[in-house]
Amino acid sequence: MKNKKKKFKIKYILMLVLVVYLASIFIRQEFEINNLDSNIKKEQNEKQELEKFIEDKGKKAEYLNKISSAKNPISYIDSLDNEKQKKEYKNILQHIENVAREELFMVKPNEIIYIDKNKLKNIFDKED
Repeated sequence: MKNKKKKFKIKYILMLVLVVYLASIFIRQEFEINNLDSNIKKEQNEKQELEKFIEDKGKKAEYLNKISSAKNPISYIDSLDNEKQKKEYKNILQHIENVAREELFMVKPNEIIYIDKNKLKNIFDKED
């Protein structure tokens, strides 16, 4: 009878260990699934942000292509309906002009340039 009770207890103990082990596996899997779901949501958000960024850049590139293909910038400004687009176009033209003047040293036709030698710093000049 004692032998039967020991086998009976051992069976319950083994069953209990098996149930605890299976429960721990299910709990770990649940945490892993939640973690993967949150990663999927995060990556979907990042994907949407990148798609929006690409779409915005595509619109800007299309807009800049329209601007650069315009033969007469002034008439192109007048043809725009939206005031915001007109303002952006004027800002773009101003930026292009500033870059051309400051970095490429370009001038308008019949423009006279005065150079202030005091403002120029030449690395070969010796300072006293």
